[in-house]
Amino acid sequence: MPPIDPVLDDIASAIEDGRHEQALQLLIPLFESTREERSGPSHFMTMFMWEQLLEAYAPARDAYVRARDEQVRLLLLGDAAFPGGGNRPPRTRFQLIVTMNETLDELHATYELFVQFESLMPELARKQAFLALPAIIEARDFALAERYLADPLDQLDRLNQMARDLHLFPPAADSPRLGAELANFMKDVRLRSILLDGLERESEADTLRLAALSGIASDDMRALAERELAAPGTIMQELSDRFSQPHN
Repeated sequence: MPPIDPVLDDIASAIEDGRHEQALQLLIPLFESTREERSGPSHFMTMFMWEQLLEAYAPARDAYVRARDEQVRLLLLGDAAFPGGGNRPPRTRFQLIVTMNETLDELHATYELFVQFESLMPELARKQAFLALPAIIEARDFALAERYLADPLDQLDRLNQMARDLHLFPPAADSPRLGAELANFMKDVRLRSILLDGLERESEADTLRLAALSGIASDDMRALAERELAAPGTIMQELSDRFSQPHN
């Protein structure tokens, strides 16, 4: 599929050739156009290329931080939507900021912003709190996390139903939806376990982990979930490894 905007080709070439300043000067207005024009270029590819540039060119990180800070300013002024370009539904500005903070490895910034966001726009913050939960847990604000982190065991029936209809490791042309759902489920189990441990309710955390594993009907999924508990990220890594293998 060709890129949505030919400028993306120019950016990719500049990055490959080491013309980092030129790439950055093309990226910045492209990012602005995804914010302002619903018919603009691909937001995903714009952010992907900018993130590639961060490691190679320090000014790209500085510009990324400035762009993130501007998004924070707009959000706190009440401008909560970020169109993102193309014909897809708009993403929220908070979602964009969370992603940018993850790229910058600044979870504390997400936590600090969410506290303000919740105070200014409580209803919208409630709907998007799941995006901030890892940062809230990382900040050890367990009282705040408990308000928004639901019992992951409520997801088990749906997960087991999906397992009856989908393959854990489908053919390469198909989306690994079941694996992604399992990864999300175990992420919620892990976060709630940390929360309960932090509230000194260790026995409840142990019970949760046991119930989560025993409630998974599929032996293969249960074994993968156990490995995920021992080493977070295992599920997505195994999915990536399977799909990166050559297929005949």
